[in-house]
Amino acid sequence: MSFKLFKLPSYNVIIGKEREIIDYLVNDNEFKAISYLNVNTFIELKETFTRVELSMFKFLVDGKYVDFVLNLFFGAENTQVMSFTYIYKSFFAECEKAAKSIYLVGGTDEVIKKTVDYLKDTFPNLIIAGYAPAWVENLREGASGMPDLTPVVNDISTKKPDFVVLSMGGKQHNQEKFVLKNIGMFRANTNAVFCVGGLFNRLAGKDLTIPRWVNSLGLEWLIRFLVKPGKIIRRIYEGLGFFKVFSEELNEFKNEQAGNK
Repeated sequence: MSFKLFKLPSYNVIIGKEREIIDYLVNDNEFKAISYLNVNTFIELKETFTRVELSMFKFLVDGKYVDFVLNLFFGAENTQVMSFTYIYKSFFAECEKAAKSIYLVGGTDEVIKKTVDYLKDTFPNLIIAGYAPAWVENLREGASGMPDLTPVVNDISTKKPDFVVLSMGGKQHNQEKFVLKNIGMFRANTNAVFCVGGLFNRLAGKDLTIPRWVNSLGLEWLIRFLVKPGKIIRRIYEGLGFFKVFSEELNEFKNEQAGNK
């Protein structure tokens, strides 16, 4: 299902029906820049980027708060918590089947190499056009600026992969900043670019991977709480600001809807 969540072009991945979104992501020839939208990123995106910049992305909705909003105000069907971390296996399998090439950017040297090994073992015919480490942990702690990724940009321009997958971590939205800085290059040389947060850490075995059946039951938050309670409590606290932002956006949304009648 596609819709606009407070003016942001968005898609929800319905449990058991991800085939539609996979077809769109892999087989549709329209260029697209994909990111994810949950409570924390909703606040951070609004504070970091302009509406014009955000309009260049399409978002996969992710998280129970956003799920609540979709069901209550948009009538969306059972979205649950389906970000790219839920559909990545289907995505890479479809890329392998359709002979689509991918370029991986993110993680430490160790993580990117383990990610590539995992993908080669799991999807032996997947075309990996190239890969490069780009973990920006220092930026997540408040430093400014981006690492010099000019060689990566040049390599992508030369190899022209179908898809670029960015896993630089989620805080401060360095992935989205990198996309916006190089949007012309991506449009000219790729079919799509995906911002996937810490996915490579999961594929490399450094972070917990949640089984699909847990996602289907909507219990991912509970597993994460049991493993890293401090992190989840912090994210919940940070997410409380969502209600203020949400009320502001909802009032604006209602006023616009009333004006269109």
